[in-house]
Amino acid sequence: MDLESKAVSGTVEHEAARVAVTFGVGEWKTTEYPTAHRHFGWGSGARLPIDWIINFEEGVRLTVLSVGSFERCCQLAFYWGEWDIRLNPKYDTAMARGLYCLGFEDEAILSQLPPLSAHEKLELRLGMPREFWPQKWLDEAG
Repeated sequence: MDLESKAVSGTVEHEAARVAVTFGVGEWKTTEYPTAHRHFGWGSGARLPIDWIINFEEGVRLTVLSVGSFERCCQLAFYWGEWDIRLNPKYDTAMARGLYCLGFEDEAILSQLPPLSAHEKLELRLGMPREFWPQKWLDEAG
């Protein structure tokens, strides 16, 4: 494995861990593909299936995030240069909380999810290990 591959691998692993911590996933399984890794685990006390794909073809980025059971999940996906979301009221709040912790800022998507109160945002920030904070939080903290 060359130096660039090792760097990408480390970044992909860090991003996978960041998503896992956000949703309370302690252990997850990874399926490796040539340009992406797909991860699956159980979050929030082993009651909530979480499925996410991190693509590293053009930089490392989360491209699919599903919260809930496959057919009825709340799913965020990046297709053709745009984010799209499939909603499910049962999982929308968990998705909103997770996206906040990941530093997701697409207002067209966020406006479709339940809003978070200032108190909820503070609780979420305090509950996230600093090593997984999104850049926006790090900038605000100085």
